Amino acid sequence: MSTEFWLKGLNPEQVQAVLHDHGPMLILAGAGSGKTTVLVSRTGRLIQQGIAQPNQILVMTFTNKAARELKHRVQVKIGSASQGLTAGTFHSFGLQLLKKYYRQAGLPKDFGIVDGTDCQAILKELLRDVKVIGKDRYDLERILGIINRRRTGETKKNQAFDEYDEMAEILTEKFVRRMDILGVVDFEALLIKPLELLQKNPDILERVQDQYQQIMVDEFQDTNLVQMRLIRQLAEKNLNLSVVGDDDQSIYGWRGAQVQNILSFPQEFKNCLVVKLERNYRSVSPILDLANQVISKNKHRHGKTLIAERKFNDQKKSNQLPEVFVVEQEEDESELIVSEICRLKSEGRRLKDLAVLYRSNSQGAWIESSLRKSRIEYSISGGTSIFDRKELKDVLAYLRQSLYPQDVTFKRIINTPPRGVGDTTIERLNSFAAANNLSFLEATKRWREAGVPERAGESLESLQKFLWTLPTFL
Repeated sequence: MSTEFWLKGLNPEQVQAVLHDHGPMLILAGAGSGKTTVLVSRTGRLIQQGIAQPNQILVMTFTNKAARELKHRVQVKIGSASQGLTAGTFHSFGLQLLKKYYRQAGLPKDFGIVDGTDCQAILKELLRDVKVIGKDRYDLERILGIINRRRTGETKKNQAFDEYDEMAEILTEKFVRRMDILGVVDFEALLIKPLELLQKNPDILERVQDQYQQIMVDEFQDTNLVQMRLIRQLAEKNLNLSVVGDDDQSIYGWRGAQVQNILSFPQEFKNCLVVKLERNYRSVSPILDLANQVISKNKHRHGKTLIAERKFNDQKKSNQLPEVFVVEQEEDESELIVSEICRLKSEGRRLKDLAVLYRSNSQGAWIESSLRKSRIEYSISGGTSIFDRKELKDVLAYLRQSLYPQDVTFKRIINTPPRGVGDTTIERLNSFAAANNLSFLEATKRWREAGVPERAGESLESLQKFLWTLPTFL
């Protein structure tokens, strides 16, 4: 394939980004400017022209869907030559490293992954041992957020502001220790532990750096401190780092994103090529003009102006101005939305062609209420799945353990419901298993040799008998 194959249909700025081979590059990609097309074309060209082998390319995305789309589009263009390309989220990349180097990371081979619901359940158990008046009224999600900020370095460990910060200071080390005892990692640890792994093992770091000759990061404006540290570690040897993002779309500061990562990138990485993708293929001029005027008031930005490339055949639609409604209360807002839906419906619009987007689930409750009052049919996308509830996860863990026994699943249910098997017992079994080259499950069957107290040992035997007979009831 010639170079022209990869540049077909691209505008001059996109061409500049696709033709970049070595060194750092910042692609400032405005909304709807074709950044995915640029990533696909650049990745395919690097492979097809032999600048990098597929297994030497790492593309970090923020969703698995984006990674799958990129790999699929590259494969469509160059076929089997793309096999070996690594594209995925930061968390999936971290998981890949931990699976490969689990010993050096201090993890069991079959370590498990827990989500936010599981983490809150662990905190609830730890709170039982904390002697503080009114501990039942604490918001576990808020405590977990503070703990995670402390773990990632966003908050200093000795810094305390209110009762929640003080409680987080008490629980942080206990929480991390409990995770280690259970042999599990949460989503934060999928970033923290790979970073620690590379920092403590120079040989592994060099191996990983030598493998990934070309690194690309999508949605760079949403990276946090730990992700940025990981990127620096991976790219510091070859410096072939291309990041794509839009500082004007950095809206996730509340969950740790650091817009400074993209603002300071050209200064941190010397001789950085900066490419601005300002041609928008999604919206029309009136919408972009409004967006440009609003964002221009922001003093902390690289600076770019989106230009509309899309044209409607209907001139009236092309010139239609966006409307902004200002209301004082959520109830007024929801009633206004429903009245607009009714108006559009009376004009012949179909309900299935209308969508209401809102920021938080709390806003959705008001809108739902107004829709029901007006007897307007609707469906909601998103929300918490029933399979995310702790109780159901526990039941599934029992079933899974009875049919396909694993250490990590057994540790989840070992004291659920409470049966007198605490951290000390689990630590003794872990040590006994390691010293005798046994799995944790095998160690539990030899609990007397491990020095486990009689009561806890009998509880373990009862649990194992129950799991053994459980399939007969299914």
